Amino acid sequence: MKPDLVLGHASMMSYNKDAYDQIKKANIPVFVVSDAQTFDAAYKTFTQIGDLTGTRKEADELVASMQAANKVEERARKVKAKVWLEISPDLYTAGQDTFINEMLTNIQAKNIVTEKGYPQYSEEQVIKAAPDVIITIYPNAKQEIAKRSAWKNIPAVKNNRIYDIDPSIVSRPGPRLIEGQEALFKAIYP
Repeated sequence: MKPDLVLGHASMMSYNKDAYDQIKKANIPVFVVSDAQTFDAAYKTFTQIGDLTGTRKEADELVASMQAANKVEERARKVKAKVWLEISPDLYTAGQDTFINEMLTNIQAKNIVTEKGYPQYSEEQVIKAAPDVIITIYPNAKQEIAKRSAWKNIPAVKNNRIYDIDPSIVSRPGPRLIEGQEALFKAIYP
């Protein structure tokens, strides 16, 4: 296909180094996108790709439109809802220093997770934190959570405040971050 440029993710270096090496040996330019964990890092990646593809104007317009749309926090309630975001049934979640946490912060929601990155929590930790809202991003999560008898007194479970969000809009640091943030806002503050 003789591409002018290959875009790869930083994980390509560790998970598929052979493919990366083959592309480099073929003298095809490769731009490795770093793991953007903040909105600003994602914006920087968009403009870098715009520079590399000769579409900087479009990249700048995309960033400007995302920044303008990122005013959802101004509409947030004054009372911060405590939120548990469940990534998988084995209780992995998004903590501090992640773009998912930044979305929650932007909409004035309080992430119950205090650790950085993507830690695994125990049931006891979630029960003790007593989230007001549970957000899930995997299939059949609501049913999975409903089966957990120990969780029956968590405010989010008692009040049926468990919401499924499309993972494609909250788990990738791309142009749909604002759409994901808006979906979180609508779930947390209906």
